[in-house]
Amino acid sequence: MRQAEYSREYRNTCRAFIGYETEDVFLLVAGMVARRVCAEPQQFSIQPNGASRFELHVFKTGLYHGKVHTFLFPSYTGTVIYDTQRPEASKIELTFAANAMKCVDAWLNSKDLKSVQEYAINDMLVADQYPEIYFTSSEIHRLATGHF
Repeated sequence: MRQAEYSREYRNTCRAFIGYETEDVFLLVAGMVARRVCAEPQQFSIQPNGASRFELHVFKTGLYHGKVHTFLFPSYTGTVIYDTQRPEASKIELTFAANAMKCVDAWLNSKDLKSVQEYAINDMLVADQYPEIYFTSSEIHRLATGHF
């Protein structure tokens, strides 16, 4: 049996790089080591990319009942601290740039779209006074296996 190759980079990200030839016993030991290494909470960075986006949906009432304003937050950062042993003890923190919010309603004409966006940024969020929106989770609940 060859010695397993091991590096801190892989250990810190809970990945194991195992040598070319292994035996079942070695795999069992490597699995136990990986589980022990992964027992500490892991931190991940959240940043904008083409595959993800944050949206806020505001449902209208009254005359516009059934209509929904959709606001995008293209500028945000955050962290997830994920506890593999106790996922409910994990934590999420996000920061959004309030003045970067965009209204993307297809059902509004351009004049009304501009008016809704200005109202949301200037009057609802008061972005000049509060340029960032902070979110910190207070608790995490398991919805289904692997979903929280």
